[in-house]
Amino acid sequence: MTEVEHVLVVAQEECVEVAHRISKALRFGLDGVQAGQPLTNAERILEEWADLVGAMSLLGETGVLPDVGLDSFDRAATDKKRRILRWLDYAKDLAK
Repeated sequence: MTEVEHVLVVAQEECVEVAHRISKALRFGLDGVQAGQPLTNAERILEEWADLVGAMSLLGETGVLPDVGLDSFDRAATDKKRRILRWLDYAKDLAK
């Protein structure tokens, strides 16, 4: 396995771990604490998110992915939030 493949696999694993933590939060609540764990599900989601951001940042810094910089990332995230809220409003209208 090459170094690039290794970091890509780490990023992939972190994506899965974020999804897993979100699934646990949906099932057991954001404030739920798993036995033997000190953190809430919300805190664990943020930990996994930070791990994913770290892996993705490394891919950008090493040139594997375009290093878009924080400003571009913030704009893309803001656009995504707008789309989510638009579709949320649509879903609410359908439920009426």
